[in-house]
Amino acid sequence: MFGKTRAAVFATATALTLAALPDNQADAQNLNLTATIQSGCTIATESLPFGDIDATNGGSTSTVNLNITGCSFSGSQATITVDTGANGAGANSLRQLKHATAADLIEYTLTESTAGGVVAPGASFLAGFDGQGGAILQFSASIAPAAVSGKTVGNYSDSVGITVSFALS
Repeated sequence: MFGKTRAAVFATATALTLAALPDNQADAQNLNLTATIQSGCTIATESLPFGDIDATNGGSTSTVNLNITGCSFSGSQATITVDTGANGAGANSLRQLKHATAADLIEYTLTESTAGGVVAPGASFLAGFDGQGGAILQFSASIAPAAVSGKTVGNYSDSVGITVSFALS
């Protein structure tokens, strides 16, 4: 009798435990992992303002430094790529300032002292770095007097992307 009672209690407890579990259900969640490797580089510059240009006979040249500091990389050079700008029509097009409200565009050229002259849209050049992982690149932009002839008076602007690529050490 004692054996039959234990068997009945065990069977009841097992049935209750199984009834508490969902029938063939599972739930899965993804654990999203991310990591960012920081190069330690700081790239800083300011705007390159042309200032006021006389619409009848003016052109303008402006210069600004691009300061790169604190880079840890192998080698002594980095590749600098300069895009067409926000108002360029394609990879090899002219760089252009666009009027704030009108459709007028003003062509300009961009030069960099390390590159040895005009930096073509989409072109890359090598820049040397000092032993401290830094460099100063001097960019100049020029507007020829003929480029402003007949243009609408007002504000013009463009935004050029500059990418610094190097191998981490």
